[in-house]
Amino acid sequence: PMKITAVTATPIALPLVSGRRIGTPASLPTPSLVRLQGTAQQRTGTTTRIGLQTGATMTLVGGGKTYTITVGTPNPPELRAGVSGSNYWFDVPASTTYALTVAQTGYFPLQIDPLSVSPVGTAVTQNVEIDKIAVVTVNVTNQNGLPDPAGLSITLVNKATLAVEPPRGGTTNIFDVRAGTYYAQATATNPYPPQQSADTTVNVGDVKGVNLALPRYVRVNVSGPSTATVTLTGGTVLTQSTSTPFQFKNPAVPASPTPFEATATATGYRAQKVTIPAAIINDPPVSIALALKPTVSGSIPG
Repeated sequence: PMKITAVTATPIALPLVSGRRIGTPASLPTPSLVRLQGTAQQRTGTTTRIGLQTGATMTLVGGGKTYTITVGTPNPPELRAGVSGSNYWFDVPASTTYALTVAQTGYFPLQIDPLSVSPVGTAVTQNVEIDKIAVVTVNVTNQNGLPDPAGLSITLVNKATLAVEPPRGGTTNIFDVRAGTYYAQATATNPYPPQQSADTTVNVGDVKGVNLALPRYVRVNVSGPSTATVTLTGGTVLTQSTSTPFQFKNPAVPASPTPFEATATATGYRAQKVTIPAAIINDPPVSIALALKPTVSGSIPG
């Protein structure tokens, strides 16, 4: 079998122009080509970097051709390219616009497009770096361990951009994200209100958990008086207009027992008590109709 010997590019000091170095190397394997070179690294943490590891690919597409380096795999004989440590190089036709893609399992791919290399006999330096994926798991807990509200959906939101991250395919509440500050958000079918976790800072390559607690809501409709007071088991009191439902949430809602009672009172009306069903939110609200206290009119004969 033919023996393939990898060729290692010799680092060349060239002038820096707009982040890319352009100049004439001392020698090129083929004078009719241009050399694209630079560093190629994997960022494993905020300040830690390593050269491309086995399985990483660098693909250069342009001029109707595709050139691919796979780290740890010999190049085909016709490919003039290589990776050594943290450095890479391609010898390719000049005066062509290319797209360069760097990929590795567990990292976000990088694409530079367009990338121009010209003229013949020069070297162009383009450094590349790919970031390790950070994994965030959102742990959802419900007060009293009650079933989820209908239509529950968990998302992870980038606080700076407000971009909503989709869950990893085939998983529940697991997100692959770039470095940034995020918060988890829960939405469900109306009337359960949206819930939001505290902010979490995620660095390159982090594995983190975010806790999101879903509170229990109790809703009570009171009819009869224009204003009433509703008291839950445990002593939580809410006085308001009866034109809208009385709504209680954790920590006002008793943690136990799971079923409990709500008592409605109003001046001039008989107090009424109702049992609250065991649910993360009772929909529709439980209803309490208050009846007027009987009144005595007239005079007592003397």
